[in-house]
Amino acid sequence: MRTRHLLVVTLLLAAVPVIAVFLAAGMLAGGSTSGTLATGRSVVTHSNSIYLSSAFSRDTATIRTAGKTIVVRPTCLLVDGVQVADIDEAAASIEVRMNRRKISVVADGKLLKLP
Repeated sequence: MRTRHLLVVTLLLAAVPVIAVFLAAGMLAGGSTSGTLATGRSVVTHSNSIYLSSAFSRDTATIRTAGKTIVVRPTCLLVDGVQVADIDEAAASIEVRMNRRKISVVADGKLLKLP
C-alpha cells in the first residue's frame, strides 16, 4: 500500500512541471480580437503578448497590448497618443499586428509605413 502511494505522489510531482510548461506556452502564445465599427470598418488585431484587449466605438478601435495603447481612428493611427500613420478614411479593413513589441498595420491589404 505504501509503495502505491509513493508511486502516485511521484507521478503527480512529475506531472506538475509538464502542466506548468503547457500553461506558460499557452499564455505566451498571444491571441487575436476583431470587431466591426458602426461605420462598417473591420478591425482585426493579432498579438503575441500575454495581454490583449480591444474596445470598439462608432468609428474608433482602441487596442491595448504589450504595454502599448493603439487607437485606430477614421483617418489616422495613434500609438501611445502619438500619430504614427495616416489611414484612408475609405479603408474598409484594418489589421494590426504586434509581434515582439513591433507593430505593423495593413489597411485594405496595403502595409502602412510606420516610424
